[in-house]
Amino acid sequence: FAHPTNHQESAPMKIKHSVFLRILIGASLACAGPFTLSGCNEVFESVTRSCAYSEFILPAGDDMVNAEFTVEKPAFQGVGQDKNYACLAYLGKMSHSIINGVELSSTVVTWYADQGVHFEPLKVGTTFKMVGFVAVVKHGLGTIDSGRGPLYFMVVKDVQGALYYVHVPALGINLDDRFMAMRRPGAASALISYEDFTMASDAEHPQIALVNK
Repeated sequence: FAHPTNHQESAPMKIKHSVFLRILIGASLACAGPFTLSGCNEVFESVTRSCAYSEFILPAGDDMVNAEFTVEKPAFQGVGQDKNYACLAYLGKMSHSIINGVELSSTVVTWYADQGVHFEPLKVGTTFKMVGFVAVVKHGLGTIDSGRGPLYFMVVKDVQGALYYVHVPALGINLDDRFMAMRRPGAASALISYEDFTMASDAEHPQIALVNK
């Protein structure tokens, strides 16, 4: 059998190109039909992007950068890089996350285990310093049922300098769900929650800020 040359493709390569071409043709026909422009963009992004997510690195205000954060109630740290975000240059490199004890059900543990993450208790009294925020936006067909986001994560570091991220809604809404306290210089310590932040819903221009407490 002759080896493929510049003018001759192997059978597997022909199949690969054929499948890709059919997807693009199908997407084009769909966009010529009932799909909205937004839906068309998601179809094309699904076959042309190498990562289903993009991230925005957002700064924290001085009121948070100068504060100390302390775990006040039972919480857990996720250990391992989440496969969902592995393609992201910043969030994808972090191997520590934080979740409150209220949210850690057997279903959650199983789901994260499939993503390469397991959980260990996070000692009450553990302290962190603020680093900033990350907003994650989703692309492609997966947005049809879940939306684009953005999802907002708070990034903190421990005394050894290891980075942790926590999904902002996981800070809790109800008083019983809140587990992390913030203490600013000259101010009393107070539990923080999801409701203490304003977050833009615009996937193209994400923004997050702490509401004055």
